[in-house]
Amino acid sequence: MEEVVEVIPSPNGEQRAVVKIGDCGGATTDFFGWVDVESNDPRMQADHIFGFAGRPELAGFEVSWDSDSKLRISINSLDKVRRLHPEGRKSADLKVEYEFRY
Repeated sequence: MEEVVEVIPSPNGEQRAVVKIGDCGGATTDFFGWVDVESNDPRMQADHIFGFAGRPELAGFEVSWDSDSKLRISINSLDKVRRLHPEGRKSADLKVEYEFRY
């Protein structure tokens, strides 16, 4: 089962970074999550461009838009990162920048 926990619209509102979580199906399993980008423009879509362990508020990352075509994912806890996947973009029109905060 997956749940949308946060939607971050781009400045023009045409793209949405969507933070989702799921679990492995058991009461004792941990949550995992990922970030997708949804848009009516197929060139601006992306699947699972960032994966993390745990709930988003505990995973130490922030998602924001620098512009309508550039998404920034800032991370302060590398132990919660499960996957960096910039290849999940449908085209190079969508820019994704990963930033490690000390």
